[in-house]
Amino acid sequence: MASFLIISVCIAGCSSNASSAHTTPQPVPENTISTVEPSEMALQLAEIPGIFTLKEKAERVASDVSQTAHNYGWIKGYTVSFQNINIDPLSAIVISQGISVYPRANVTKLLPEMKAHYVNVANESISVDELPDPGIGDYSQAFRITYKESNLKVYVIDFVKNDVYEQLSMQGTTTDYETLKNLGKVAVAKIK
Repeated sequence: MASFLIISVCIAGCSSNASSAHTTPQPVPENTISTVEPSEMALQLAEIPGIFTLKEKAERVASDVSQTAHNYGWIKGYTVSFQNINIDPLSAIVISQGISVYPRANVTKLLPEMKAHYVNVANESISVDELPDPGIGDYSQAFRITYKESNLKVYVIDFVKNDVYEQLSMQGTTTDYETLKNLGKVAVAKIK
C-alpha cells in the first residue's frame, strides 16, 4: 500500500533526473512536439506480457497532478494501469503508465525534480537505488524502491521524448525490470 502511495504521488506529475548515459537534460527544441493525444500514447492490454487485466484507464485532469506539475506548466495527460493477481492476492503485480504533456521549455526540468523526490522517500525501512539509464526517449532514468519489511519492490522508469514526460512503474513482491524496460520501448515509439 505504501508503494502504491509513492507511485501515485510520482504519477501525479513529476519525474526524476537524467542518468549518466544521457547528457544533462536541455530544453526540447521548438519543432519537437507531440502530434497525437496522450490517450493514443497509452499502452494497451495486448502489449502487456503475461496475464493482466485492465485496472484503470483515464484522462488526467488538473486535480490529478501535483502542484509541481502545475508549476512546470502541465498541459494534459493520461493514465493507465494493469494488474496481475496470482493465487495469492498479496502477490499482485501492478504496471502503471502516466503520460503528461508540458511546454517544451519545461519538460526536461521534471527529471531532476523526480530524482530528488525518490531520494527523499528513502528511510530506514525504504531503500531507493538509482539504476543505469535505460536509454529510452531523449532522456531517461530508472530507480528501484524496496520496502524492506515486506520485500515489496517498485521499479520506476521516467523518460522524456519531445514535449512528453512519461513514468512507467511495476510494483509487487515479484517484479521484472527487463519487462518494464521493454514496455518503455513500446511506449516511447507511440510518441509521435
